[in-house]
Amino acid sequence: MVEFQLPKLITRVRFPSLAPFLMVVLLAPGCAVVQSPSDEPIALPPRQDQPKPPAPQKGIYHKVGKGETIWRIANAYHVKIDDIIKINNIPNVAHIEENQLLFIPGAGSSVAVPVDEPIPQEKDFIWPLQGRVLFYFGDRKGSYLSKGIGIEAAEGQDVAAARSGRVVFSDFLGGYGHMVILDHLDGFLSIYSQNQESLVKVGDRVSQGQPISRVGKNGGNSFLHFEIRKNASADNPMYYLPRE
Repeated sequence: MVEFQLPKLITRVRFPSLAPFLMVVLLAPGCAVVQSPSDEPIALPPRQDQPKPPAPQKGIYHKVGKGETIWRIANAYHVKIDDIIKINNIPNVAHIEENQLLFIPGAGSSVAVPVDEPIPQEKDFIWPLQGRVLFYFGDRKGSYLSKGIGIEAAEGQDVAAARSGRVVFSDFLGGYGHMVILDHLDGFLSIYSQNQESLVKVGDRVSQGQPISRVGKNGGNSFLHFEIRKNASADNPMYYLPRE
């Protein structure tokens, strides 16, 4: 038997250093440049996740006059109230102030906002009663957020319809007291709860300012919980009610 022993083969392979490839020397908006071994910059394509700067918004500034509400201004300029609220970052608890500037998106020229006449095919909301606002839309009430405002009033005080409409609910509801809901037949509902008693029944047609209930008491306080619903969604009543 003859044994053969193969020689050991040792192969050495040299790789160029990868460090230069991993050094990012410039990261500008929209592109990055990486240093190559030959020191020649390589431009990478623009990143697709970089948001483009917003285009300038077309519109004008409107100076708020006495008695104007956001709702009236929106109707006068034929824009959505939500668009005015969002672009001006109007907080939930704020009334707009006289001489305040509001940006009106899409508007090309200033228009007059009537305050002494009804909005065409609409009617302004009025305060269902006068009193101090105890809590606002979006305030936390225990484990939930308020969908309306609480208006302090004397127990037994009359509550008026904020707009003309038809009664679609009038009954006692646990946690809400006696509650009245008016349908204004244009996508808006107004809700009046924490009442001592209701003065109307389902199916009744009521006029703006007509007494529909009496203020009740809850937790030692007497107040009205008032909501406005637009297309079934709770909206901030302060955007619709005139400044006291």
